[in-house]
Amino acid sequence: MWLLLYFLPVVVRWPASGAAPRAPIIDSQSLTVRTLGNGLRVVIREAHSAHVVALHVWVRAGSRYETPENNGISHVIEHMVFRGSQNKKAEEVSNEIESVGGYTNAETTRDATRYYAIVPSAHLDLAVKGFADALLRPTFRQSALDSEKRAMTVELGRRLMNPIVAIQEMVEGKAFKIHPYGLPMGGKVSNLEKITTAMIQDVHRRFYVAKNMTVVVVGEVNPEDAYKLVAEAFGPARSDPPPKTVVPSEPPQSDLREVTDSRDVQQTAMTLAMHAPGMNTPDAVLAMDVLITLLGEGKTSRLQKVLKGTPSLVLEYEVDFLTQKDPGLFAVTCVLPPENLEAARAAVLKSIADLQETPVGPAELAKAKTLLEGQYAASNETFEGQAGSLGFYEAIDSYQFALTYIDRIREVTVSDVQRVAKGYLTTSAYTFGVLRPRALKPLVMTPEARVVLGPAEWRLN
Repeated sequence: MWLLLYFLPVVVRWPASGAAPRAPIIDSQSLTVRTLGNGLRVVIREAHSAHVVALHVWVRAGSRYETPENNGISHVIEHMVFRGSQNKKAEEVSNEIESVGGYTNAETTRDATRYYAIVPSAHLDLAVKGFADALLRPTFRQSALDSEKRAMTVELGRRLMNPIVAIQEMVEGKAFKIHPYGLPMGGKVSNLEKITTAMIQDVHRRFYVAKNMTVVVVGEVNPEDAYKLVAEAFGPARSDPPPKTVVPSEPPQSDLREVTDSRDVQQTAMTLAMHAPGMNTPDAVLAMDVLITLLGEGKTSRLQKVLKGTPSLVLEYEVDFLTQKDPGLFAVTCVLPPENLEAARAAVLKSIADLQETPVGPAELAKAKTLLEGQYAASNETFEGQAGSLGFYEAIDSYQFALTYIDRIREVTVSDVQRVAKGYLTTSAYTFGVLRPRALKPLVMTPEARVVLGPAEWRLN
């Protein structure tokens, strides 16, 4: 599924037979897509429903491109670029944008780092010029690095107090033996201490080049004027080739892996994860999006009935599959009373086995597609959401995927869903994690707890 994972509930009705087709959520006719002479891609969408503009700059730099030695450095750079540049003081870009009623933010993911702003349309030039100076000409002062390390140490500690975040990080580290998706997305505190300004300058020099970046502009703009602004500001970006990175392919998982821990969290959590498709198999990605929707989205989903029925086994749960450049994970995470661990685990495995063994009914499939389309429409209702979708897919493949997403979802069949369930979700080879409050005794996996069902085969600011 796409990057924006939480949505307002939206009801979307399918058109009656013979009705005119609905307008696409993001119309390709409203896009202007060009490439600067230095190789930087520019995607502009003109829309006049509000007097604002969303500006996104996506850099293909994230934990996917890191090693255990420099893990977390993409996140550090994200923090550092607004701490001073050749022409701006620390936080000056953010302060200038906020002074005209806009706001800025940034986040690091596994596949990319994005920097974004929302500004009144009359002040797009302020944001474009400020971002270009911050991203292309940062100074990386030692004093700023020391300050950011302290702030990031607090940030990482606060994140890991959330049991869902903590257990998902544990499980990812266990599920991926060689692929960098197993590294913590924002690094570890112990790694932060080792990162130097020289290391930051080296990564910035290699990754923050024109051919490794995309600028997305969505809102009340004249496309020609917006393109000229971007060309003038980002034209000086270096035209060096993108960094040559060799990312090892994760071998198929053929065993049951378990990881347990006790930390300073308030509740017990469990995650059951299986390997899932990446953007190199787009049809499987689309079918998996439909699968996780009918499995875990909404009050009538399959897991809602078995996990939150009567009696309720869990306090809360989420089903997660984030589309990434390389194959990632399908995961079900639950916060629950510790005595319900094995019952919840069995219920999740049985729900997956049912999908593998029995085709989904046409009505259930149509309902899942309707919900998924509604979620995608809601996530793209704003200029910010549209810029996010276009940039997200451009960073891992092509912005075109955002344009055709719903049409391709409508083409997913019952057999497609069953095929990805059988091909990726293995009830005999998966990763199972349990995180308990430190005051409780850590779970000991007994032979009985290892029995599986038969032979059926979330970002940092």
